[in-house]
Amino acid sequence: MIRWWFPTLLAILLGVFQAQAHEMWLEPRGNDLSDYQVDLIVGQNFQGGAGVWIPPSVARAEWISGQSAQVIESRYGDVPGIRLSNVKAGDTLIYQSIPEVLRYSDVEKFRAFGAEKGYPNLLARHAQRGFSQPIIEAYSRYAKLLVPGPVRDARRDLKIEWVLEPSKRRAQLWYGERPLANHTVTLFQKHRAESLRTDFAGWIQFELPEGRPVLLDAVVIEPQMPRGTRGADQAHWVSYWASLYFVP
Repeated sequence: MIRWWFPTLLAILLGVFQAQAHEMWLEPRGNDLSDYQVDLIVGQNFQGGAGVWIPPSVARAEWISGQSAQVIESRYGDVPGIRLSNVKAGDTLIYQSIPEVLRYSDVEKFRAFGAEKGYPNLLARHAQRGFSQPIIEAYSRYAKLLVPGPVRDARRDLKIEWVLEPSKRRAQLWYGERPLANHTVTLFQKHRAESLRTDFAGWIQFELPEGRPVLLDAVVIEPQMPRGTRGADQAHWVSYWASLYFVP
């Protein structure tokens, strides 16, 4: 017999895994729009595991259909994290996390992280700021899923956000109130990763095979002066992660 505490323990352990991995995206389990099941995938290179739904970690979660937006609510420990009824083609799901904290005791991992995301001098900048180890980063995730169908994407007031145009051949990256120009981003398809840079107006262009899911990934990393000893207040750096999942 499964003891009563096992589901809670499983949720805690999977929650720890969520906090240790950076990249996160929303990925549907199938195409049944009457019972639309979506996983919160945590991993790297478009491969990962399904994370659990942890309400205290959710800053915002919405299902947008036409002109209406509905708050997504799930129970603690749910896998898949999201289940919706009667979703329509072209709808949008968004998910925003509260800041999580990651400590780097291995400075090489921090250097590699910066180099991969377009910040090759990140470790040198940390040393110039005069901080010692461990390096502490606070990161927030901003994920968007476009349900297959006609694209009706638009800005949803996320701090960092992809917006896909109707042709599904271009996407624009926004940070705050402006397009993010000349910024390193990654385009993933299964078994394929391509590093790109946005143009002067934040756009990237692509020609992709139809029917194969696509993940767009972008990260902004900024310095922060630690102002406390708990949570995100202790971080030397803050990062903001944008993901967009769609099918061409």
